[in-house]
Amino acid sequence: MIKNSIKYGIKFCSVEHADNGQHHFLQLKRKRKELVVSNKGETTDFEELIKTLQGQKHLFLVVNNEQVLTKTVANANTTEEHLVKTVFPNIALSDFYYNICSNHEESIISISRKTYVDALIALYDTHKISVIDFSLGSLSIEMLARFVDRSEINSSNARITFEGNHITAIQKQEVAETQYTINELNISNKQVLPLSGVIQYYAGANVQSDIQKQLQEAYKQKRFFDIGFKFVLGFLFVSLLISYLVFNKYQGIQQNLEGELKTNEAYKKQLSILNKLVTQKLKLVESVSSAATSKVAWYFNEVAASVPASILLDDMSYQPIANSVKEDKKISFRENSITVTGLSVYDKDFTDWISNLEKKNWIEKVTYIHYGQGKKTKTSFNFMITLHE
Repeated sequence: MIKNSIKYGIKFCSVEHADNGQHHFLQLKRKRKELVVSNKGETTDFEELIKTLQGQKHLFLVVNNEQVLTKTVANANTTEEHLVKTVFPNIALSDFYYNICSNHEESIISISRKTYVDALIALYDTHKISVIDFSLGSLSIEMLARFVDRSEINSSNARITFEGNHITAIQKQEVAETQYTINELNISNKQVLPLSGVIQYYAGANVQSDIQKQLQEAYKQKRFFDIGFKFVLGFLFVSLLISYLVFNKYQGIQQNLEGELKTNEAYKKQLSILNKLVTQKLKLVESVSSAATSKVAWYFNEVAASVPASILLDDMSYQPIANSVKEDKKISFRENSITVTGLSVYDKDFTDWISNLEKKNWIEKVTYIHYGQGKKTKTSFNFMITLHE
């Protein structure tokens, strides 16, 4: 069963080339270990037949028309070739195909020219359909003998009589269309021979003649190539798909890395610029701080140098805090200011000192913050010098 599935797939077909250009066809499909009818019919148009069988890769050919001669002869202990020559003495045996069906007493022989049968096989081949076997006349019906519960059955152009599993007589005649149910398949007498053909190659009947072996081998090679080609294509597709997915994955990783690298380079460049700016500002701050420190020291020296001998300095602060320090409150400073605290012995000396300071060109004004409350003869003072900006 598995071997047949690989070899033939799930569709089986047989076509009978009957009298008057009629083509009777039957397609069966394997479904759950049994065969069911998927299509059946008849036509005189071969192209229409091919369209109906579209997608079918193989079939069994039944040649049962005017191109076939059938005769009956008494059995004899001889070869098939000699038997055929006995019935048809005037033919060149090499020019004909023949089928023989024998019972206990007689042999029924059907013949047809090789050129005609080969032309039909080649015609199907041009439409990508392989003829894997063929039969002549009504002889293939013997395959149905064990499936029918009757002694007679009609084909498209003959009445066939059975005895046991053998054909005893074939009477070629016009027959009315008759419906049969064979092994749960509903067909007419026009599909009887096609059904026999399907059973013959589905059941794997023994291959006997050279032409049968050639047809089987040709189909086997074609099927092997078809399956192998599809497998290779499938394998290549899967390989390409995997490669594509892997490539996309690593391309995405590469793009992310490239993006991160570019971002890092941008950060690095930005960091370098910031470092340069910080360095420049540090130098500027150092320069400014250095200048400011020098200037503040100069202010302090100037104030200290001007202090009279009767005045004792206690503290000098540059840019003192302007408000009391409190939590969560910004600390503010008195810019460009110096506060001076100390003790004075003589009021006049202190007053003259303040006057002299107010005359300095770098001092904008002097503001008293506190004066008085000294010990004994000394008075404490606190004033603020506002510097010119």
